[in-house]
Amino acid sequence: MTSAGAKRKIMLVTGASGGIGADLARLAATRGHDLALVARNRAALDALADEIAAKSAAGPSQANARPLVHDCDLAKPGSVAG
Repeated sequence: MTSAGAKRKIMLVTGASGGIGADLARLAATRGHDLALVARNRAALDALADEIAAKSAAGPSQANARPLVHDCDLAKPGSVAG
């Protein structure tokens, strides 16, 4: 929990479209972290963001209603630009 006016930090999760990255994002969301999810598979990122948003709406979380998502391949610098 944060006090009024305190700055929130955003957790960046790479590889969030599946496996350990997706599990880490789910865990962080349950602990109230605001999330930015990055991976190559946009459909999987959107599905995870929707899942997290639905669960946070149902419970007492201070996290963003829906994580930020960005699809890119971090191994290719040209794909990172927004």
